[in-house]
Amino acid sequence: MVGRGETMIEQLTSIDIWKIVKIGYLIAILLYIVFTIIVARQVNLMDRAVNGRLNDLLKIISWAHFIIAILAGLLALIIL
Repeated sequence: MVGRGETMIEQLTSIDIWKIVKIGYLIAILLYIVFTIIVARQVNLMDRAVNGRLNDLLKIISWAHFIIAILAGLLALIIL
């Protein structure tokens, strides 16, 4: 007869740690994409409030950062 403790041990040893790590990485990348959206929004708001020579360059950099984050997220989704 199999005791309750033995089934719990079997369940704990059957957990795949790499699946947990992969899910953690995907969640982190998703949060990073949200961060890049916020950065792009803040740069857009700054552009409206402050006039300067670097506004257009900063907008281009923030959007490039956003696009690279999206591509990295898609790549991670494919690889992981």
